Amino acid sequence: MNKKFKILIIILILILIPVIYFTATTLSNQMEQNNFYETIKNVSNAENNSDKGAAEFIQNNSE
Repeated sequence: MNKKFKILIIILILILIPVIYFTATTLSNQMEQNNFYETIKNVSNAENNSDKGAAEFIQNNSE
């Protein structure tokens, strides 16, 4: 009984290691992609805001 229990534990560990590794790498990649797209969105928003500010400045100073 004790030997069967040890074999069962070893099999479970061998199954869980790849599952945990795959889950961790998948989550890491998703977080990296989300961070990348969030950064691109923030840069785009900053560019849009600076363009609006420049347009307002030109309109206010051209009158």
